[in-house]
Amino acid sequence: IAGSEWLRMRSAIAPWGPRSGHFLASLNSTILLLGGYDESKTALNDVYITQQRCRPGQVGPSCEPCGTGSFSEGEGFLPDAPCEPCDPGTYGPSTGLSRCEACAVGSFTTLPGASACFLCPPGSVQAQERQRDCTTCPPGSMQGEEGKAECTPCPERYYCEEGAAAGEACPRGSWSNPGEGVSEASCFCAPGFTSPTSTAPCTACAPGSYQPGAHSTTCVPCPAGSNTSHVGAVSLGECEELQTPPDGPEETPAPPRLELVQVQIRLGLSAVEAEGHVTDIVTAVA
Repeated sequence: IAGSEWLRMRSAIAPWGPRSGHFLASLNSTILLLGGYDESKTALNDVYITQQRCRPGQVGPSCEPCGTGSFSEGEGFLPDAPCEPCDPGTYGPSTGLSRCEACAVGSFTTLPGASACFLCPPGSVQAQERQRDCTTCPPGSMQGEEGKAECTPCPERYYCEEGAAAGEACPRGSWSNPGEGVSEASCFCAPGFTSPTSTAPCTACAPGSYQPGAHSTTCVPCPAGSNTSHVGAVSLGECEELQTPPDGPEETPAPPRLELVQVQIRLGLSAVEAEGHVTDIVTAVA
């Protein structure tokens, strides 16, 4: 016990100098150091009362281990020395800790005294350790998994608003480049589609028109005498020439022969079936 240790004598704190021949008595966690001789062989009749020294991670008269979510980093004498709660961004997963652990990348704790860290939810990330919150993914990016460090760009043909866990598909006839879709209005009209603002919602070019470019507000009409067979045409090559009727008057089909009509009426036959009965019927009528 000899050495420069800090001891408690009633309410005073004093160094314990080198000595020998002293007596030591203990009662639970209380230690009594009685008399002895100093380095000059002088008899000492003092009495020191000290609290048993607890290991790091232990406190109190009985040196109880600190509970989860707390710590004690120094060796303690005082019986009322408390454990300290873990700071936000750290955690204490077990008892008797002398220090708390830092929350890993992609996780956090908001309140002191945590025994575990929380993973950042989808739509948010955390790229640093020992943090008390997560960062929301900005528009144009997303994160579909929990506990991640970085957001990913919104994919092509999709848009991602702030804090998105997944992208929303651009409306029919519109498009977006990777990482540029931040809202439905940022989806631009694809070839074959237009709108007054050149962004969604977009309408397909009607038959007789086409549009080869994106970000367009109007369709291009087909040349005179041509047309498209479908909506949403994207090139001039889809405009086809219209078929014109041949020159000269159209032939008027001959009316059905009287005798065939008579046979059909009398016998209830078709025109083809009546053809074989024409001679007999006409003779009978005559």
